[in-house]
Parts: sequence; structure tokens; C-alpha cells
Amino acid sequence: MQRGAAAHTAPRKRTPGRFLEACLLQLLSEGTGHGDLLMERLGQLGFTGRALNISTLYRTLRGLEREGCVRSEWERGGAGPNRRNYRILEKSAGVLRERVGLMKTRMEQIKRLISRYEAPAAGACRGADPAEAQSRPKDSTKRKKEEALKISSI
Repeated sequence: MQRGAAAHTAPRKRTPGRFLEACLLQLLSEGTGHGDLLMERLGQLGFTGRALNISTLYRTLRGLEREGCVRSEWERGGAGPNRRNYRILEKSAGVLRERVGLMKTRMEQIKRLISRYEAPAAGACRGADPAEAQSRPKDSTKRKKEEALKISSI
């Protein structure tokens, strides 16, 4: 294992992943759509241009198509370019139900964590003396300096 600065890596870029897939399945269960329309509808669910770009959207749609959850067909555009239109397939109902169930479970876990975090004794170690925790230096360098001062004053 590496030590020092080299051991730290840049944080991984978060992608919408399974949540995006569930949102797309829900939107497509409400009606067919092409990329721009789906981006607009995802905006109504809280996705912003910063959180989602069109490349991620199309990559996710292709993945759902490979899994057999959606199907796409080219739609001839009038004055504009042809568009790939997506529709949901029968298999998707079970997949969406499963993903929403997992999200409900996760949401309950998150609520419990937030509740504990916001509790009056938040952050306190169970069984620890709060006065001792307040007086104890948090940083080992500070602790070493304080110990050195105590020794030098003897």
C-alpha cells in the first residue's frame, strides 16, 4: 500500500447510474421519447445540466436497450434531423418495481441516519464523557505540543 500524497487518488466522478435508469424507465412508461425530450422531462425530476449530460443519457439508454428494457427506432424528422425514439418494453415493469423497492429501502436508511445526525447528542460517542471529549485535543500534533509543554513546565 502506498503512503503519503501518492496514496490519495482524486475522488471518483459520481454518475447517476441506477437512479437515472429508474427515472428513464418511469418516464418511458408514461410515453415514448427521444433524447432532448427525455432530458427535459428528467429536469422535472431534478436532474440539471451539471448533473447529467446528453452523452450519459444516451449511454444509459443504450445500456437499457442491451438489457432488453427499452427499444429504440429512428423517427424521421420533418425539417430537422432524424431522431431515435425510445419506448419501454414489458420486461421493464419488474425491473422498475425492483429498483423503486431498493430506493424505498435506501430512503428509509437515509432518514434514520439523518435522524441520528440531527439528534441532540449528535456526534457524541456513546458512553464517553462529553467534558473529556471537549477538552481532548482533536489533532495529534496539538496533543504532542501540549504534552511537551506540560513536561517542560515541570
